[in-house]
Amino acid sequence: MARKLRIYIETTVISHLDHLDAPDRMADTWKLWERIEAGEFEVFISEVVLQEIRNCSEPKRSMLVDCLTRIDYTELQDTDEVKSLAQAYIDAGAFTERRRDDALHVALCSVAGCDMVVSWNFRHIVRPLTIAGVRDVNTRLNYLPVGIHSPHDLAEGGL
Repeated sequence: MARKLRIYIETTVISHLDHLDAPDRMADTWKLWERIEAGEFEVFISEVVLQEIRNCSEPKRSMLVDCLTRIDYTELQDTDEVKSLAQAYIDAGAFTERRRDDALHVALCSVAGCDMVVSWNFRHIVRPLTIAGVRDVNTRLNYLPVGIHSPHDLAEGGL
């Protein structure tokens, strides 16, 4: 049996389960979520993700929490190693200081040895500058390469 892909789900993915103003993204997110519920991936999230969900207003917060209860996931912890790697991404220009939480998402993924970060954040995470910067830092610091993909890439079983 092939190894399951280890995916880190960033907050925008979970948020798009209830995002009526972006119906195409919401549809792709639900397709991915069905694959997650079916156990096709080993899923990771973090306290950063959970806190961002807790900051959502009702009734969206309750709906997203309910969706999380329907999947198996591992919660990753923000460690000194994670903070150091996030800072290395910032120092390399992959992220700005203002986007530290986005750097933390990718660092959590890298330190945990996940295969990829899944995100709808095209402005700060799923973009060529970030992807190249993360690749360079991970190579220099001996972390495995990390893919950075949108849910669309996974929705139809493309990966």
